[in-house]
Amino acid sequence: MPSEIQLARYACLPCRRSKRRCDRKFPSCDLCIKKDIDCTYPGARTSERDSRTVYSQTPDSQSSPETTRSYNTEASALYFLAPHIFRQAQLELPRSDITIPAAVSSLIGDTSSIRDIANTFFSNIHFWLPIVFKKGFFVSLLSPWTQRQTELSLLALCMKLCNTAPSDDDGPNTFLYRTAKRFHHDVETAGILSTHVLQAGLLIALYEMGHAMYPASYLTVGDCSRYGLAIGLYRSCSPTSTIEDEEMRGRSWNEVEENRRVWWAVLIFDRFLNLNNPTRPLSTEDPTFDMYLPVDDTSWNDCTAKPGDAVKISTGFSLKIGGFARLAQATYLLSQAFHSVTSSALIENDTNDLDQAAQLRRTLLALVHAADSEAIHRRLDFCASSELSFSAILLLQQHRFQCISKIAMPGVPPEISLDNFWPESFEAADRADCVPIFFAHVLYQLGCILLTLAPGPLLDNAIGEKIGIVKSLLLRVNTRWRLAGKSF
Repeated sequence: MPSEIQLARYACLPCRRSKRRCDRKFPSCDLCIKKDIDCTYPGARTSERDSRTVYSQTPDSQSSPETTRSYNTEASALYFLAPHIFRQAQLELPRSDITIPAAVSSLIGDTSSIRDIANTFFSNIHFWLPIVFKKGFFVSLLSPWTQRQTELSLLALCMKLCNTAPSDDDGPNTFLYRTAKRFHHDVETAGILSTHVLQAGLLIALYEMGHAMYPASYLTVGDCSRYGLAIGLYRSCSPTSTIEDEEMRGRSWNEVEENRRVWWAVLIFDRFLNLNNPTRPLSTEDPTFDMYLPVDDTSWNDCTAKPGDAVKISTGFSLKIGGFARLAQATYLLSQAFHSVTSSALIENDTNDLDQAAQLRRTLLALVHAADSEAIHRRLDFCASSELSFSAILLLQQHRFQCISKIAMPGVPPEISLDNFWPESFEAADRADCVPIFFAHVLYQLGCILLTLAPGPLLDNAIGEKIGIVKSLLLRVNTRWRLAGKSF
């Protein structure tokens, strides 16, 4: 893991001027990092004392010969240009490594600090976005023989990024964010292809989406989809994939499941970003009805899951499965909702299309009921799949409003779409640190529909009261995700 932190001989100049107690960590003390200011030490040469600023502002200055060097160029080129020769020669992708920048080491600290970062991540984010194999991460972290120091350091840095909400005074473009983006860029430029790098990219995308950083989040998710295709993660969800095929590639069952979860996260984020513009082309193909779902989250975390536990979307609706598998099902249905609301798909006089949209809405409500029941049984504070399902339901209903100016879909009681969401909404106020980003967006959608109803003849005290509740909840969620504060 990262080398031992160096200490300067004297306190840094900013701490001296502010009469603060400096920990003398080099190249940046913790107080300067916390305040996002340049940390300079007396007597330090310019190239040393400006390393923190240079790393975050000048992309090329940090690229060492090891970073920019072409690693095993022939093997990498064959992997992309002649994959059949690559397989026949039984070649492997090069395992490159680059020097961990001092700014990164200072931010993530030693092994004990990284363990604390990871524990916070697994407590607050992992339960609704379980894409990192917990046991595998800690085993690699503590192993002195690990060959993935660079990748683990990058992943730990991005975990810390997602754990840290920007202060009210600062924007999301913090030093921590800039360092994570730069380090991720350097690792990709070095030609390192691994699941850990993709996981780090997804966590950067999560931070950007959660704090309304556009178009950065859209571009980052697009990069993640390309990266996932490059390392072949889509195969882990393929209906033709078998555990024997993966074992031939040298992957264990837990690695196969981790890859499957990471690819599902790419599909989820890609569609979440299109909720406000369903006609925009996606970066990934739609999931199919025969794709494999992730196994039960608890079994995977406990290492008790088996390859035979994996089921396909087509059979998963009738079984009790984990929360992330339900989120994958909601993503599949959201893709169907996108097709229903495209400009040419829903025509006012086309009864067949209206019936299909109504049936899709009933399927989504059934998924919400199943997911909520399992969440109660597992004592989960939030149900991410229900939130994404509600987003798909409200998307269908909002499009319906625009087409025929009616509240209810055919055959479905109109009050369901507005009332079923409130119980979980009130629970969200107490645990903002753990709230999924999907919750903020569904609140925004619900608020938009209520505001649409407000000017019309249906305006009453109940609608006004619910608009007030939406605003209040968005402000509370804003303490965790700045996206919520920009919604109203």
